[in-house]
Amino acid sequence: LKCDEDSFVHVAKINEYLAGLGAAAAAALYAGQVVVAPVRRTGKWGVPAEVFPAAQYPPYAKGGGYLLSIDVARQIVPEIQTGRSPLLSNVEDAMVGVAADRLAMSATGLNHHFRELSLDIAAVRAASALHCCSSDTMLYHKPAQLAVCDACWAAGGLEPDTQAAGAVRLLLRPSRGRATSA
Repeated sequence: LKCDEDSFVHVAKINEYLAGLGAAAAAALYAGQVVVAPVRRTGKWGVPAEVFPAAQYPPYAKGGGYLLSIDVARQIVPEIQTGRSPLLSNVEDAMVGVAADRLAMSATGLNHHFRELSLDIAAVRAASALHCCSSDTMLYHKPAQLAVCDACWAAGGLEPDTQAAGAVRLLLRPSRGRATSA
């Protein structure tokens, strides 16, 4: 699991998902909130055309958090290190997607389980429930307040320590297809 420090992670839900995967699916895992986005040329997320000339990125799992098996990581990392896929350090999520695409891998969309706070203020105000409190949420990026997610899960009788920062890692054992918290 790669996640940002402003992501709420429900480790038990992710472990439950991983435990349900077969060995082949677990070994080939690259999953999260999948998007196709245009390449920005300026600003914080800008990438020069000389580095990546395409107008849009291939589908990729958004950087608030995504799952990547060790087997997939072992293929993606050399792809980037050797320069076969471009180093896009300011958009690491898109960079992983570009490398995966070059390797003919695709991200599995878990868009109903990996969520983030909408940038549309009207949509946020109209929401009748907190998505981080939804029983099927595995990861919620940029909640208004992480304490709200903690309190919500605790009220539901779930373990109170489900909030996680970038230090949380799930290790996928390809030979067993199971995950463990580290």
